[in-house]
Amino acid sequence: MSGAAQQFIERLVGGFFVTRERDVTLAATAAEVLRNDPERVGYLIVVTGATEAQLAFNINVTTATSIRVPGSGGTFSANVREDFMLPTVSLYGNVAAGNTTLHIVEIVRVSAPPEPVT
Repeated sequence: MSGAAQQFIERLVGGFFVTRERDVTLAATAAEVLRNDPERVGYLIVVTGATEAQLAFNINVTTATSIRVPGSGGTFSANVREDFMLPTVSLYGNVAAGNTTLHIVEIVRVSAPPEPVT
């Protein structure tokens, strides 16, 4: 990332940031969608498959306890400015039946600002 967006994030949080982008297929067995990462400041998850995704912050993902994200374009996101530490913790997901695909975009700090000289 470069330009105005990178400069804004550098001033707001400090450091240099990149985006990580990937696709994940979910099935009925719960799987880790995002691993714990203290350098992640935000993410966007889009359900690109037709089936609803079930997301949770622990491996015990169930229909009753999950964050349910609709298929075919449903989204779930978090960022440190609005959600504090939430974007840094692990996220798990599954589907009630069949499978679905998630498109995930993460914003991650890859270098911290230099320490001030005293």
